[in-house]
Amino acid sequence: MRRKEKTQDALLSIVIPVYNEALILEKFFDLIKPTIASLEKRNKVLLIFVDNGSTDETYSILTNGADDFRNFGVLKLTRNFGYETAIIAGLTHVNSDFYAVCDSDGEDPIELFTEFQSALLSDYDVAIGIRRGRHENFLTRKFREFSYILLSRVSDEPFVVGAGNFSMFKKVVRDIILKENNSFPFMRASLSRSGYTTAKFIHNRNPRLGGMSKYRKIPLLKFALAGFLTTTTWPLRLVSYLSLILFSLLPMITIITILISRLTTAHLFVALLTFYSSIIVLALGILAMYLARVYKNSLGRPLFYVDWNKSYVQGQFNLNLDPRIIDSKT
Repeated sequence: MRRKEKTQDALLSIVIPVYNEALILEKFFDLIKPTIASLEKRNKVLLIFVDNGSTDETYSILTNGADDFRNFGVLKLTRNFGYETAIIAGLTHVNSDFYAVCDSDGEDPIELFTEFQSALLSDYDVAIGIRRGRHENFLTRKFREFSYILLSRVSDEPFVVGAGNFSMFKKVVRDIILKENNSFPFMRASLSRSGYTTAKFIHNRNPRLGGMSKYRKIPLLKFALAGFLTTTTWPLRLVSYLSLILFSLLPMITIITILISRLTTAHLFVALLTFYSSIIVLALGILAMYLARVYKNSLGRPLFYVDWNKSYVQGQFNLNLDPRIIDSKT
C-alpha cells in the first residue's frame, strides 16, 4: 500500500460547468455548502464555475453568490463551446493539487465527494461515480445504457460502463487529460485511457433541482455520436471487414442467386449493383466523419475563448489566468 500523501495545505478545485442554469444555481449553492465544509477538513477547496456562454441571469447569480464561499471563481467563456470543452477550460486555468468535476443540476450526489477525497488520499489517483439509476424517461435511459455498453465493447481503450464526468483526480491525471490533442474532448474516456488507479463508486442520480436538461433528444444523440467517434475506430474497421467479406463472397452469391431464382441476368446485376453501392456510400459517410475530425484537429485552433472582463477569482490563491495559456492547446 502506498503511503498517504500529506495534503493539509493542498488545494482541491471543483470545476462546475454551467449553461443557462439561473433557476437552480442558488439551490445548488445550498446543496454544496455542507460538502465543502467536510472537504475543507483535509484540503483547501476552491469552487470554479465555468459559464459556458449563458444567455440568462446565470452570470449575475454566480457573481452574487460568491460572498457565500471563501474561495470562489468564475471563468466566463465568450459563447457556448460545448459541455466537455467547458470542463477542459476549467481544468486548464486552475493550478491545483486535486481536481473534481460535477454538474450544477444536483443530479450528482455531491456528498460522495468526501469518499472520493478519502480514496485519493490513500491508494487511488482517480475516483469516479458509476451511475446505477437516474430520473429520466424509459427511452432516454435505455438509449444511454445501450450507448455505454456499445462503447465498452468497441472502444479502442478501456471504457468504464456507466461513468460520467462526476469525478475527482490528482494533478498528474489532469495534466494527461490536457495533453490530449483532440478538438472533441470526451473526459470520461480520457480518465479511463490514462490507466491510473481508479476507485469506482456506484450511485443513483438525484432528481434535477429544477429547470430543463440541456440534453434533449437531438443534442443527446450528437453527444453520443461525438463520444463514439472519439473513443473508437471500430466503424472504420467494420467497413473494411465487411467489404472484404462481401467481395470475397460475390461469386458464390451470384451463382446461388441464379440457381434458385428466376431473375434475369439484368435484374441480378441491378440488384447486386444497388447493394454494393449502398455499402460504398456507407463507407464514404463513415470516412467523411473521421476525416472531418482529423481536419479540425490539424487546424490547431483554441478549444475556447475567455471573456477576461467577466472572469475573476476571489480567495487566497494565485491562479493561472494568462490568456496566452488559456486560449491555446495545452
